[in-house]
Formats: sequence, structure tokens, C-alpha cells
Amino acid sequence: MKGRSIKNKFIAMFIIGALFVSLIAATAIYGTVKGSKEMEKLFLEQYDAGHAINHIKEDIRDARISLLTMFTEKEQAKKEAHRDAVYALAADTAVDFEALLNSRFLTGREAVIGRLTEARSVWEAFRETRDNKLVSLILAGNEDEARKLVS
Repeated sequence: MKGRSIKNKFIAMFIIGALFVSLIAATAIYGTVKGSKEMEKLFLEQYDAGHAINHIKEDIRDARISLLTMFTEKEQAKKEAHRDAVYALAADTAVDFEALLNSRFLTGREAVIGRLTEARSVWEAFRETRDNKLVSLILAGNEDEARKLVS
């Protein structure tokens, strides 16, 4: 730049500075867009997982309500209808647990996978006792024995 006027040197430095600012701005814009997409992806994964967990909770709640209704129901046909509802909800819950445990949300989250696996194990133990013992006692009219088992 030797031999050039101050004005030309100033213009050259201004252009170089503008290029650097443009590169910094482009990098910032790219980072913002990329970060925004990653945040959206993370949000959707969290939303899906939350929805799946809520669905599991709703199925378990509805199964519990049907099971409790079996206790109070006098007609055998209605007891059996509630039993069928309990079994259908149990099947839905099993599918929901499996879908949640295989979801993208859990990729790399071993602690969460462990807690969900433990929750599923507790659910399966409860379901097995309920289906193999409790429902049979209720349908047979042995509510006292069923209450003891529940206790």
C-alpha cells in the first residue's frame, strides 16, 4: 500500500473491514438459523416424549378407574366389560412404553432410559398381579380377598 494516498488506503481498509463484518454477520446468521433448527428439533422431541408420558399416565388412570368400578359393579356382564377395558388399556400402555423407550428423545439419555425401564418393570409386575389374581377374585365375587390383595 506504499505510494497510495491516505484516501485510497482508508477506502481499502474500509472495504477489508466491511468484508470482515460481513463474514462475522454471515457466521452469526448461520449460527442463529442452525441453532434455531436444533432448538425446534429438541423442543419437538421433548414435546413428543411428554405427550407419550401423559398418554401412559392417562391409560393407567383409566385402567385404575375401570378396575375400581369392577369392585362396585354388581352385574357380572358389566364387571366383564370393565375387565376388557382394563386389558385393552394395559395393551395400550405396553405399546406406549415401548414407543417411548425407542423414541429419538431418549438417544444418549441412559439415566432417563433406566428410570423409564424401572417404571415399566413396576407397571408390568402390577399388571401381572392385577390380571392373574385381582381380576379373577373380583369376577368370582371375592371382593374381600381382592381388597386384601390390594392392601
